[in-house]
Amino acid sequence: MDGDLAVSRAFGDFSFKQATHLSDKQQRVTALPDIKVVARTPLDEVLVLACDGLWDVFSSEEAIAEIRSLFLAGDED
Repeated sequence: MDGDLAVSRAFGDFSFKQATHLSDKQQRVTALPDIKVVARTPLDEVLVLACDGLWDVFSSEEAIAEIRSLFLAGDED
C-alpha cells in the first residue's frame, strides 16, 4: 500500500482515508495543509512553491541553481 502513493493527491486517494477512528488530519493522506509562516527579508531571492515531485529530483541547492539559470536566460531576450 505505501508503494502506491508517490504524490499526495489529497482530494482523491480515498483508499488512504478510511480509518474511521482517526480525524481527517490524522488520515494517511489529508487535504489539510501544513503551514509555516516565515518572515521574508530583502536577502530572499525567490519563493519556490512546489510539490514533492520536485524535491524527488532536485535538492534545494539544485532547484535554486535551476531557477537562477532561468532568470538569467530571461535576461538574454
